[in-house]
Amino acid sequence: MTIHNLQMMNTLKTNSNVPRRGRSRGIPPALESYEIFSSNVIRDAEKGFEQILGKHRLTVLARDTSDFHASLHAAKLRDITLGYLDYRVAVEVTCENAPNDFFFVFMPTNGIGTFKIGSTAIQSSTVQAYIAPPSERLVFHLEPDSPHLFVRISHKLVEQQLQRMLGRSVRTEIIFDKALDQFSASSMRWLSAIQLLHEEISHPTPLSEIETGLTSLEDYIAATLLLVQTSNYSQELRTPGRTPASRTLRRAVAFIEGHLAEDITIADLANAANCSPRTLQSAFATELDTSAISYIRDQRLQRVNDELRDSSRFAPEIISIAEIAKSWGFTHLGRFAASYRARFGENPSDTLARSN
Repeated sequence: MTIHNLQMMNTLKTNSNVPRRGRSRGIPPALESYEIFSSNVIRDAEKGFEQILGKHRLTVLARDTSDFHASLHAAKLRDITLGYLDYRVAVEVTCENAPNDFFFVFMPTNGIGTFKIGSTAIQSSTVQAYIAPPSERLVFHLEPDSPHLFVRISHKLVEQQLQRMLGRSVRTEIIFDKALDQFSASSMRWLSAIQLLHEEISHPTPLSEIETGLTSLEDYIAATLLLVQTSNYSQELRTPGRTPASRTLRRAVAFIEGHLAEDITIADLANAANCSPRTLQSAFATELDTSAISYIRDQRLQRVNDELRDSSRFAPEIISIAEIAKSWGFTHLGRFAASYRARFGENPSDTLARSN
C-alpha cells in the first residue's frame, strides 16, 4: 500500500469496529528496495528482527507454521527509521529489554495487533496506531496477516526537538499517550509527515542525502509527533507565549531578559523579584521545572543559536563563535560547547555551517 492511501480512506465509520480486509496490500513502494531480511525459519526471523527490536522472543501462535514467513524492510536515516514488518501468521513478540533510546510508532496496514506494557493492553488497527516508549518492556501480539508500518525515532531527537520548542532544557521524561488515533483532525498532520518521509525515501535524489535536508526532515517529523500526540508537555507546547503565572517569577524573568549578557547572581534575581533566594528557586522549579541558573544558561544558549542561524548575511570567515559565546556570558568555551551540543544536538560550528 502507499501511505497516500491512508489519507484517502473514508473515516465516517471509524467509530465502529473495523472489518478486516481479505489480505494486506503489501510493502509500501518506497521500502521495496530496502529489504533487511526475509525468511520462513522462525529462529532466523528472531535474529533478523534484533537490529530493530533488540533481544526478543518470537512465538508463532498458529498451529500450522507452514504459512510463516517473516520479512523486514527498513530505511534508516540518522535518527529516524521507516520500516515495515510482516510475519503473515499470528505471533507474539516479547522484548527482553525495553526498546532503549527509541520511541516506536506502530501503524498496522491490515489486521490487528495488541501491545502490552505491564498490565495495560492497547489494540492497534488501521485507524489506531500504538506508541511504544523507550523505557518500558514491551510484548505484542499480531493476528494473522497484520503487517505493521513503523517509525522508530531516537529519544535523543525527540528530547532535543522538545527543548528547542520550549526554549529550555527538560528534566522530566517525555510520556506520550500510547494510542494514536490516525484519523483525528490533528493526527492527519502526522500521516502527512510520514507521507513526506515516504516520498523522500523513494525520490531519486532525496533531501536526506544532504545533511541540512536530513536535519530539517527529521526535526519536522519529531516536532509533528510532539504537537499532534498528547503528552505531559502538550499543554505547554500548545500554549503560545506562555508566561510565568506568579508575580515573583515574572519579575525574575523580566530581569533576566534585560540583563542576559551581564553577570547575574541568585541574589540579583531575588532582589529584583522582591523575595528570598529560596522562594525564587522554588518558583522556577514549580512553574518552569528548572532552576534559575539553568534557565539563564538556556536563554543565553538560545541567543547564541539565534545569532549563528542569522549569520547568513555575513561571510563565515569573519564570524567568531568564541566571540559570540563570550558576548552572552560564556567564559569557558569547553563547557559552552558541551552545553550547546546537549541543548541543540549539534556543535556551534554545525549551526553556523547550515546557515551559510
